[in-house]
Amino acid sequence: MSATQGQNQGFEKTHLRVPYPVFILFFVSFALYVPTLFYSLTGLDDFIMVYRLQQYNSSWHHLLANFSRGSYGPWVSYYRPFFYDTILVNSHLFGTNLFAFHLINVLCHPLTVVILFHFLKQLNIKALHAFILCLFFAVHPVLVQAVAWLPGRNDTLLTMLLLSYFVFAIKYAQGGRPVDFVASLLFLLLALFTKETALLGPFCLVCLLVLVCDKKPFEQRMLWQYFGWVFCFAVLWAARLMAHKTMYGLTPSQSVKTSIQRIPILWQYIGKILLPFNLSVFPNQQDTANSWGIGSMLLLAVILLESRKKANKLYVLGGLAFFVLFLIPSLAAPQDLISKQVYE
Repeated sequence: MSATQGQNQGFEKTHLRVPYPVFILFFVSFALYVPTLFYSLTGLDDFIMVYRLQQYNSSWHHLLANFSRGSYGPWVSYYRPFFYDTILVNSHLFGTNLFAFHLINVLCHPLTVVILFHFLKQLNIKALHAFILCLFFAVHPVLVQAVAWLPGRNDTLLTMLLLSYFVFAIKYAQGGRPVDFVASLLFLLLALFTKETALLGPFCLVCLLVLVCDKKPFEQRMLWQYFGWVFCFAVLWAARLMAHKTMYGLTPSQSVKTSIQRIPILWQYIGKILLPFNLSVFPNQQDTANSWGIGSMLLLAVILLESRKKANKLYVLGGLAFFVLFLIPSLAAPQDLISKQVYE
């Protein structure tokens, strides 16, 4: 009997069930952010997206043109065409109506929560536990910027697309249906064209498949996954080169130096997750207190030590890998990309 099966049999002793969990998660996630539907603009990129690009967004032809230019124009290094396609559709259909922009942001959040619920159940986490985790995720204050701030849609879209990618990739690894394989690659491509962080998605999937789903790294379906990832990366690379946007990179020495300087990001963000009392609407490394993060790491260590006999070590390792891998871009991003301050 595997550790996962033994754990799940223990879970079965709990008979409490939540009726209509998907509906509850969607409703709570949406209702919480209803006040943001009436928010105005900030001075951080919102004005550019809604007003300065309005004329550009008036043409459907620019849905494809976004793949051959920077985010705000051909001179800008950010390359996130799918995200700006959603802004174009928003602008084309509703003009400068801020309610419509915020509505799409708010709708993306509950959709992401629902996909997360299915993803956790797919990992053999009991429905009740998955529901509690998703409810925690849905209302966590650290996510406010991603929903309330218009450009924050980029991060919500990225999460929604990557979770969909994980769901279909795991389905393919377990069932072998070609349609699941194709769907997983489609969602991975959309995620890659949404934000560069999606490059870490396949590495996180390997951790899931090997550590949690008991897959062998070199079995046939895994090899097909690797082939699909190379194809998606090649498509992204070719598209960026056509748009004259090279991948960001650092020399090894620069990368090591930059990453060491930004290591506090790791415990700072753990602090914001476990003890969310030191939050900011404009968070950066320099202005974030380290005490909450260090305290949270100690608390987490105590919890893991106390539950070491019951905890599934492979799940713990998989979760830790997820957390660290997706923070790597923040640790190693080029200095001229993020200015002198290090933002979340």
